[in-house]
Amino acid sequence: MRFSFHILYYILVVQLANAQSYYATSANNGLFKITINEPPCSCSIDFIGDFQISNSSNGLTFTPDTTLVMQDGVGNLYELDTLTCNQSLIFTPPPGNWELYSLVSVGNGVFYGMSLHGLLYRLNTNSGSFTYLGDTGIEVDGDLTLYNGNIYFAGENGIYLLDSIDLSNSQLVVSFPPGYYVGGITPSHICNSFVASGGYSFPNYELILINIIDGSITPLCNIPADAIIFNFISSILEFTEQFDCEVELDLDCNDSSGATQADFNSPDYNCLSIGVGIADEDIRMTYDSYIATMEIRVTGFVPDAPHEVLISIGGVPNIDVAGSGTDMIT
Repeated sequence: MRFSFHILYYILVVQLANAQSYYATSANNGLFKITINEPPCSCSIDFIGDFQISNSSNGLTFTPDTTLVMQDGVGNLYELDTLTCNQSLIFTPPPGNWELYSLVSVGNGVFYGMSLHGLLYRLNTNSGSFTYLGDTGIEVDGDLTLYNGNIYFAGENGIYLLDSIDLSNSQLVVSFPPGYYVGGITPSHICNSFVASGGYSFPNYELILINIIDGSITPLCNIPADAIIFNFISSILEFTEQFDCEVELDLDCNDSSGATQADFNSPDYNCLSIGVGIADEDIRMTYDSYIATMEIRVTGFVPDAPHEVLISIGGVPNIDVAGSGTDMIT
């Protein structure tokens, strides 16, 4: 028999784009190109080259003219060739004991940089200025990034929205699970999601999607062991307005069951079956508001329960499940 599923949820409108390339620097000073496949079931990571600078590679950002820029921890800015990883010095800060970790371009030759301890600076490559703006009071784990005109960064506890005018007004947007570390973040072509690197410990760091609405984390692929983790990630999408996208619940993202689009082909079910799955392991959801309620039903032309029922196995924190063992789970 066939299963069909009736799903109720509260949503607005969202949109998906095509596969997109991202660039990242690793903990051992290498530049990588990341390609996220569409649909976003997996990704590929290609090594480009090593950096030839005396200091560490800290901070990575695109500028509006598609130039990829890296800084070296003391305020020197380098333009990177995305094909060869060749570096060209484009800015030297005035004399001082500068200590930078994160970097983001906001256009017109202006960059913001932040230290590991949350000290914020503004760099102007046109005037040559390097200005201290104050202390956010937030320990920084990852890079700064631009999303719909606002600056975000990964801190110890989650993703923060930076208020560059009133630093004390910077806000925690989404929280990470306890003990979970997130490095670089950048906007993605997936609805309301950052591409990021994260994990609980080496060597289990992954490339992930983090939904900015509820903080849900979706693994994409493993980060190569020799890269360790991507502390900094950037893409030109930082200067692209993130449009609404199509809402979707894909029960089998890579279509390994043989179903197309968002469907899933379960194994045949009959009176001798001990049970069959109703979705694959690679479920993908795109949405732009909290999902309030979801219903999954067994449908057919004859009464289902008690012989054909749905069973919920395991549990998810903060999600209440009712009806397991009946023909409808809510």
